[in-house]
Amino acid sequence: NVGHDSDDVCEVKITQQGKPKNYISYAMNLFANGANSVVLKAMGRAINKAVTIAEILKRKMPLHQITLLTSSEIIDIYEPLKDAFAP
Repeated sequence: NVGHDSDDVCEVKITQQGKPKNYISYAMNLFANGANSVVLKAMGRAINKAVTIAEILKRKMPLHQITLLTSSEIIDIYEPLKDAFAP
């Protein structure tokens, strides 16, 4: 998954199921195609994988790492399609 912004920042969303090799080659292709930076994003158990991928990319390419940890609160509100109590 990738998102492009106007200033050539590319985003790679890392999941628990994806293979690190695929993410690494994808990120390297983004740099080869002119991306100024690549943002690796992960949630939950995929965070370990994102850190590993970042370390491998730093070894393979001359990169500068900026680490940013954030948290988001996700609130799920159930809104039924029909009123269950209507006659």
